[in-house]
Amino acid sequence: MDYNRVNPYKTSVSCLQATMYRPDEYKLNQLLTTVTPMALRVLFFALATVSPDGSVELRPVAMTRQFQTDASFIGRAVRELVKYKMLARKNRFEFWLSPAIASPITFQVPQR
Repeated sequence: MDYNRVNPYKTSVSCLQATMYRPDEYKLNQLLTTVTPMALRVLFFALATVSPDGSVELRPVAMTRQFQTDASFIGRAVRELVKYKMLARKNRFEFWLSPAIASPITFQVPQR
């Protein structure tokens, strides 16, 4: 029996390579006990939107709709992450993500 005839999800020939960042388990436990829940949400937002050079753009006023809270709470969470050296300030709205926080995971995404 031919597998391609049975399988409705055929593998695509062309694939994009995607990279995500996730904290390893030890770091995640350390983060959960160190930072506030809002700072943790901002950190995971930063991990999801990090650029290839390791910088991330965090604009508290623009993030209020996604987080459904006031910009001052988001700004306080960003300052907390800078205090604990998880983020380093590049300029007013751009930050460097600490490489010790998360390790990259690379995977293939099929293009259609």
